[in-house]
Amino acid sequence: MPPRRWTTEELDIANKMLNSGASFVEIGKTIDRSGAAVEAKLKGQSTQKTAGAKNKPKPEPQTVLEVGSVEAKSTKVEEKPIPPQPQQAKPDPTSISNDDEREGSTVKYIVGAVIVAVVIYFLFGD
Repeated sequence: MPPRRWTTEELDIANKMLNSGASFVEIGKTIDRSGAAVEAKLKGQSTQKTAGAKNKPKPEPQTVLEVGSVEAKSTKVEEKPIPPQPQQAKPDPTSISNDDEREGSTVKYIVGAVIVAVVIYFLFGD
């Protein structure tokens, strides 16, 4: 039997009870769901809300003063907006490959194969 869909009424009741300090089990009993289901649903909702709230506002463009000569005796100051610099993403440490580990496992495989070959040679060889 597929799980029951959450209604907006159930979500409203669950959110109100959570905000008033009720436990997940108490909320579950009120809306006829398990405490684990209530916890998973409400934590999933808070994750979605905080993910949307974490969007940073774009920085406002800075201005640069550029001085140019209009006449020999006077200067004109002109403001030009500086386009915002794109922010570089931080490198993901999980995506960095470790060639030493691969080479080490290859060496272990070859050493193991040689040991097996030597054992087989001594057991079945002349």
